[in-house]
Amino acid sequence: MEEAIGSNLGMMAEGELRLSKTADFDMSNLNAAAKPADLKKAQKYRNEACLRKYNNGTYSHYSICGMNLKELGEYGVGLELYFKLIKYLGFIFFIISCISIYPIYNNSKGSGLTAGDIRQRWDIWAISNTDQVIYETDFDDNEKTLAGLFISDAIYTGIFILFIIVFQVLSSRTISQNFRFNVTLADFAVEVKGLPKEGVDKQEVVEHFKQFGSVIEVYLARSYNGVLAAYKERASLSYELAYLRLLESRGERDAKKIEKIIKKMKKFDEKIEENEKNSDKNNDELPVIKGFVVFGHINEKKNCVAAYDKDKGCCKRLNRQKANLKFRGTFPLKVQYTAAPTNILFENLEISKCSRFARKIVSLIAAGIALIASIAMIYALKMYQDKLPSKNDCINIDSSVSFNEAQSLYTSDNDSYCYCKKQSISDIVNDSDMFNYCSYFFEKISISVTLRVSVSIGVIFVNFFLKIIFRILTRFERVSNKSAEQLKLMSKVFLATFINTALVILAVNADFSELRTYDWLPKFIFNSDFEDFSRQWYVQVGSTIVSTMLITIFSPHCILLLTFYPLGLCKRHCCTGRYKAQREANEKFSGADFDLATRNSFVLNVVFTCFLYSGGMPILNIICFLTMFVLYWVDKFLILHHYSKPPMYNHLMHERVLHYLPFAIIFHCAFSLYMYGATDIFPVSFDNVGNYTINSIGDRISQITGFVNIILAGVALSTSFWVFSYAKIFTCVMKRKVTDISEEKNAIGDINQELEYIGQHGLETYDILQNPNYRDLILAMNAAAENVKKNRDVSRLTGNPT
Repeated sequence: MEEAIGSNLGMMAEGELRLSKTADFDMSNLNAAAKPADLKKAQKYRNEACLRKYNNGTYSHYSICGMNLKELGEYGVGLELYFKLIKYLGFIFFIISCISIYPIYNNSKGSGLTAGDIRQRWDIWAISNTDQVIYETDFDDNEKTLAGLFISDAIYTGIFILFIIVFQVLSSRTISQNFRFNVTLADFAVEVKGLPKEGVDKQEVVEHFKQFGSVIEVYLARSYNGVLAAYKERASLSYELAYLRLLESRGERDAKKIEKIIKKMKKFDEKIEENEKNSDKNNDELPVIKGFVVFGHINEKKNCVAAYDKDKGCCKRLNRQKANLKFRGTFPLKVQYTAAPTNILFENLEISKCSRFARKIVSLIAAGIALIASIAMIYALKMYQDKLPSKNDCINIDSSVSFNEAQSLYTSDNDSYCYCKKQSISDIVNDSDMFNYCSYFFEKISISVTLRVSVSIGVIFVNFFLKIIFRILTRFERVSNKSAEQLKLMSKVFLATFINTALVILAVNADFSELRTYDWLPKFIFNSDFEDFSRQWYVQVGSTIVSTMLITIFSPHCILLLTFYPLGLCKRHCCTGRYKAQREANEKFSGADFDLATRNSFVLNVVFTCFLYSGGMPILNIICFLTMFVLYWVDKFLILHHYSKPPMYNHLMHERVLHYLPFAIIFHCAFSLYMYGATDIFPVSFDNVGNYTINSIGDRISQITGFVNIILAGVALSTSFWVFSYAKIFTCVMKRKVTDISEEKNAIGDINQELEYIGQHGLETYDILQNPNYRDLILAMNAAAENVKKNRDVSRLTGNPT
């Protein structure tokens, strides 16, 4: 068996010799392959795998400041749209931040918070610090303050709505220009479903589609029965064993390691032979699930799609297709547009809808567990804060008495805490006796601030793990192409991180005791301290949200810049002597993947969270601007100097982002309506006993602030419908425009004129054996199939089953 496997590896190595188009490693002969890695070849591999300017056979770095976003669009319109998104969001939030300076300044001049309430500097920049209403005469000043804050809020909310409308048009123009000038193989190709599973010959498919024009390529995608991804392990073992065999030919033998690898491969092959019905079939012998047909001219593709489109619709079924459209005159076909070769996930083409649905359920359960962990952290902070003396505990403490009197009157820790809380921090620090007296107050406040920062960092870490979990589970769902995979990942990560960042902390600290069911809910659930956005809510809850968003200015992108980028430099310049083979050097020289989905989800999370609470905490608008500014330049630097060339992502992810953005405004208006009607900050009147009259939801809506916010929310909702409708109409127009694109001056037409450009920016074939992500897997699978066949032949000759 081992000898069979050894010879099998030789076959695979020979296959590698014949099929390697770009030299991952030099396989021209055994001695060359066993030589140390050539760093010049590794650098060349890096230049080909990363974003580099190519001119007259040489590669050079793009300028970070000089490279315009249209050049980034050559590597996929999704990439260009992402950078345009954060660039223009940064610009619009700069304008919003400038408008927010007025409410921040106005709030800072108030005296609504006592010295002990203020934990961080930004606490006084929230509306909780506006002057308190003590007498009837204070209502007019309070209303003027509210009017100034609200007008600023309404102005920048309207500007944000206008931005979404304008940016939708600009994005559509970008997509249109990208379709016109940037070409992929998908512009000439169609995807074909309905071919017979067995006995299909490529030439037969070519002859069928020749009725529409010249056919350059036909590739038949196969059903791998769910094992293609599993062959990654075998491919790795195959490569390692082949390399050790090459070293052995030069007298460098590692018998123990070779024996160990052979045993692993033997177990792997036996498992496949035992469990897989197609274990003795190589790639070209497996059942066909669909085909990819590449035409020589865009008009030929247009004619093909148009012919098959006539058989679509509720009144026409595939079995009524004309005989010339059916394969062999018998098999009705479904022809549709397809993705670029770099986007195709071949191992997922065979996954059923039911299987994907089951995998989604698993994803939701995993996300729920991660969110529970975040809730537990926030509850820990809340439980500690609950142990501190409350406002009611301090009601009998007179903060106006002198320090000497306070020492004799307030001897308990709780009393001293209440007294010191109401004093000026500067007065306490400048008086050593008073500082010693307030030591308990400082101890508890320090722990509270530390916990608040810890919770903020904890939320960031939970968000990080949510991204990892959803990245794994989105792959687990097995969608058919990378663009669709990234689209699902973006939506899931955004919703999960937004809930974790902005809503969990709100729910944990909210008092919904009137809505809870005591029979089955624990007492601490929805039974917290805050029924409204009170002054203390901003100090205890709002301050934590601000702390969290301050961290997001630099995390996680700056962490990547300061850790993984230097690590990559070290791999390319400091550790090169450790690379034994060319392929190993290539892997170390190639950049990491640029995860466009999690980047977009991060942008959405920052915008939604900051804008959600910015009515009461306008400092969040400035934080959002700073985050977009830092993110733009850090990501642009990393995409040009660190990351590998991303797949040719389409515009669908960006369209989803634009569909979400109007809801950030709707949520903002709803929260601002409630914040500007908070009873203890903007009261309307006193009751009979001298307390504020509670502002009901009806009272808040009936105020001018509520009325205008409802109008703005309605406009934002209309904007959402407009964005969705515009995108749909634009897509329909673009489909016709793309098929007619050859009539334009700079349009694509003949594939032979575009192959060089296609090859520089992606793959120029759908052949899985030319795809670097799959080639080794297929070679390993073919080798295993040959191994199974040989074992069965031996078994028949000897009469002994293996």
